[in-house]
Amino acid sequence: MSFNNLKKIYSLITEKVKNNECYTKEWKNFCAIAKNLEKNPPTAFEEIHNVLNRLKKKMNKKNIFILDHGCGSGMTVIYLAALGYTKVHGINVNFDVAYLNKILKEKFKINKKKFFTTDGKKVPFKDEYFDFIISAQVVEHLREDEVFLYYKEEGRVLKKKGFAYHEVPHKYIPFESHSRLWIIHLFPYFIKPILYGVIMSVRKKENLFFKGSYYAKYFSKNFLILRSPSFHKKMIKENIGNFEDLTVKRLSKKTDFSSYDNDSPLGLRKLIQKIFLFPLIGRPLVFIFKNLFILQTISIKN
Repeated sequence: MSFNNLKKIYSLITEKVKNNECYTKEWKNFCAIAKNLEKNPPTAFEEIHNVLNRLKKKMNKKNIFILDHGCGSGMTVIYLAALGYTKVHGINVNFDVAYLNKILKEKFKINKKKFFTTDGKKVPFKDEYFDFIISAQVVEHLREDEVFLYYKEEGRVLKKKGFAYHEVPHKYIPFESHSRLWIIHLFPYFIKPILYGVIMSVRKKENLFFKGSYYAKYFSKNFLILRSPSFHKKMIKENIGNFEDLTVKRLSKKTDFSSYDNDSPLGLRKLIQKIFLFPLIGRPLVFIFKNLFILQTISIKN
């Protein structure tokens, strides 16, 4: 039972919930896989579980208040609820979350609204409300008028000594996982419409050259705005507190790639991992090239 199976079953569950269909069988399978994964978390959930294990030393899991700040499909929140973390919450922008509240009500008897749709700025919770905030691949979608408030609001609603986990794609990563293209995002903006027009035409086998400006704007200003690792570290430091950069730790150990998307460059990832694990030279190379990979941090509020 794998992480990919969990995602497939969750997709079936959400589809059936939206269509008011019975999902008892799928829910049973989802919970079984979730409990199995808890024993050996996939890469996608490993650091989340590490934080939760630290919190469980101080409190019961049922009393840990968790926020998924930009929860997307809500799978992380529902996964944690299935493991007994029922003080879960999620917020999203431009997504209907009614079906997520419906799952919590039907499967956990939680009548109070836990998922919210927001404008991407104000977090609808009181000060120092959460023990743990999760932000996984969200901030790259925030505009300039949103990103500063995003971090500020996290600092406001996080309890003192509370934890925040950030997983952040940034502009120095050679492979951009949203467009599934290499290095184009690193070029000056004025040349991007030409590059996107040519490459998207080749990829889709149709003339999209004159849509190059649309793709350039979409992947540089609207849907995606990539910033430097130092920018995000500064925001975390100023708004939350001291943090640990987990990137070196992640790159220095053997990784299970089963939770990665199949259309990502898995072959290259595995080759790079072998190089980074090579005795003597691997560790120095990790420090040299760490800023070419997704930034992961755990911070504790001062």
